[in-house]
Amino acid sequence: LNGAIGFVNLGVLYGTFSVLCVIAPALVQGLEARGYSLLPPLVISGIVYVCMISANAHAIPAEGQAGRTTFVVLNVGLSFLVGVMAPVLWTIQNMYVARCALCAASCSDDPEEMNRTTAAFNGIFFMFFQFAGALGTGTSTLVFALDNGGDSRT
Repeated sequence: LNGAIGFVNLGVLYGTFSVLCVIAPALVQGLEARGYSLLPPLVISGIVYVCMISANAHAIPAEGQAGRTTFVVLNVGLSFLVGVMAPVLWTIQNMYVARCALCAASCSDDPEEMNRTTAAFNGIFFMFFQFAGALGTGTSTLVFALDNGGDSRT
């Protein structure tokens, strides 16, 4: 995140997320009960994340420079939207993994198979999730290590 407004961005994102994660399961359940597909919220969530990351990849204009206010409003607004969409994304992801595990476990007569399958599916999901975080941290470390001019942005 941009160093100048990173704390504001994160405060808005996680403040919004903390409030809305309480109602996200009921919202998702309501959408599904009315027959709506859960795919569009997943796609919208992904697009919002990509937009926020893209906006943060650009340097913030200096104080008094044209476009600074627009840039700050855009970044904080996108952080807010991620805070709105992230609870929906994580709720749907959890439902999807649980349903996949239920479907896979339904082929077995063993009553403990559901527990093992759910644990395995969640383990696989979070293995990829954590690997992505480790890859990002490793890439940032490499960029900083190779940056001789001291002006890299990660």
